[in-house]
Amino acid sequence: MLMGDYYILDGKTPVECDPLTWAKWVSETDTHVAYDELDGATVSTIFLGRPWAHTPRLLFETMVFGLGDAKLVGRYPTWETAEAGHAEALELARRTLAGKGA
Repeated sequence: MLMGDYYILDGKTPVECDPLTWAKWVSETDTHVAYDELDGATVSTIFLGRPWAHTPRLLFETMVFGLGDAKLVGRYPTWETAEAGHAEALELARRTLAGKGA
Protein backbone atom coordinates (compact mmCIF):
# COMPACT_ATOMS: atom_id res chain seq x y z
CA MET A 1 0.00 0.00 0.00
CA LEU A 2 1.33 3.40 -0.88
CA MET A 3 1.47 6.04 1.81
CA GLY A 4 -0.75 8.29 -0.32
CA ASP A 5 -3.62 5.79 -0.52
CA TYR A 6 -6.20 7.60 1.60
CA TYR A 7 -9.83 8.07 0.64
CA ILE A 8 -12.92 9.78 1.99
CA LEU A 9 -16.44 9.59 0.60
CA ASP A 10 -18.09 12.24 -1.50
CA GLY A 11 -21.62 10.95 -1.13
CA LYS A 12 -21.05 7.27 -1.95
CA THR A 13 -17.97 7.81 -4.12
CA PRO A 14 -14.44 7.36 -2.74
CA VAL A 15 -12.13 10.29 -3.50
CA GLU A 16 -8.40 10.34 -2.83
CA CYS A 17 -7.14 12.72 -0.16
CA ASP A 18 -4.14 13.45 2.03
CA PRO A 19 -3.58 11.61 5.34
CA LEU A 20 -4.62 14.55 7.55
CA THR A 21 -7.90 15.06 5.68
CA TRP A 22 -8.59 11.31 5.97
CA ALA A 23 -7.84 11.22 9.72
CA LYS A 24 -10.13 14.19 10.42
CA TRP A 25 -12.92 12.83 8.21
CA VAL A 26 -12.78 9.32 9.75
CA SER A 27 -12.87 10.74 13.29
CA GLU A 28 -16.02 12.75 12.50
CA THR A 29 -17.93 10.40 10.18
CA ASP A 30 -20.05 7.29 10.58
CA THR A 31 -18.34 4.98 8.11
CA HIS A 32 -21.09 2.34 8.04
CA VAL A 33 -22.57 1.40 4.70
CA ALA A 34 -25.01 -0.93 6.48
CA TYR A 35 -25.45 -2.44 9.93
CA ASP A 36 -27.91 -5.13 11.02
CA GLU A 37 -28.45 -7.02 14.26
CA LEU A 38 -30.42 -10.27 14.38
CA ASP A 39 -30.77 -12.73 17.26
CA GLY A 40 -27.30 -12.22 18.69
CA ALA A 41 -25.47 -11.81 15.38
CA THR A 42 -24.31 -8.55 13.80
CA VAL A 43 -23.57 -7.87 10.14
CA SER A 44 -21.51 -4.73 9.63
CA THR A 45 -20.28 -3.18 6.39
CA ILE A 46 -17.98 -0.18 6.62
CA PHE A 47 -15.92 2.15 4.47
CA LEU A 48 -12.27 1.65 5.44
CA GLY A 49 -10.84 4.66 3.66
CA ARG A 50 -7.60 2.80 2.94
CA PRO A 51 -7.09 -0.07 0.50
CA TRP A 52 -6.68 -3.45 2.14
CA ALA A 53 -3.07 -4.73 1.95
CA HIS A 54 -1.82 -4.50 -1.63
CA THR A 55 -5.19 -4.86 -3.30
CA PRO A 56 -6.38 -2.13 -5.63
CA ARG A 57 -9.00 0.02 -3.95
CA LEU A 58 -10.82 -2.55 -1.83
CA LEU A 59 -12.08 0.22 0.42
CA PHE A 60 -15.17 -1.43 1.96
CA GLU A 61 -15.44 -4.45 4.25
CA THR A 62 -18.24 -6.69 5.58
CA MET A 63 -17.87 -8.70 8.77
CA VAL A 64 -20.25 -10.93 10.73
CA PHE A 65 -20.02 -11.13 14.52
CA GLY A 66 -21.85 -13.42 16.93
CA LEU A 67 -21.78 -16.68 15.00
CA GLY A 68 -18.67 -17.98 16.75
CA ASP A 69 -15.50 -16.16 15.73
CA ALA A 70 -15.87 -12.89 13.83
CA LYS A 71 -15.95 -13.70 10.15
CA LEU A 72 -14.71 -11.53 7.32
CA VAL A 73 -17.24 -11.97 4.54
CA GLY A 74 -15.77 -9.75 1.86
CA ARG A 75 -14.03 -6.61 0.72
CA TYR A 76 -15.28 -4.44 -2.11
CA PRO A 77 -14.21 -1.56 -4.37
CA THR A 78 -17.49 0.43 -4.46
CA TRP A 79 -20.41 1.40 -2.25
CA GLU A 80 -22.78 -0.54 -4.49
CA THR A 81 -20.77 -3.78 -4.33
CA ALA A 82 -20.45 -3.31 -0.56
CA GLU A 83 -24.25 -3.02 -0.26
CA ALA A 84 -24.67 -6.21 -2.30
CA GLY A 85 -22.06 -7.99 -0.18
CA HIS A 86 -23.82 -6.86 2.98
CA ALA A 87 -27.12 -8.28 1.73
CA GLU A 88 -25.44 -11.62 0.97
CA ALA A 89 -23.79 -11.70 4.41
CA LEU A 90 -27.10 -10.89 6.09
CA GLU A 91 -28.76 -13.80 4.28
CA LEU A 92 -25.87 -16.09 5.27
CA ALA A 93 -26.24 -15.04 8.91
CA ARG A 94 -30.00 -15.66 8.79
CA ARG A 95 -29.51 -19.15 7.34
CA THR A 96 -26.82 -19.96 9.92
CA LEU A 97 -29.04 -18.79 12.79
CA ALA A 98 -32.00 -20.75 11.42
CA GLY A 99 -29.82 -23.88 11.31
CA LYS A 100 -28.82 -23.40 14.96
CA GLY A 101 -32.46 -23.35 16.00
CA ALA A 102 -33.36 -26.54 14.15
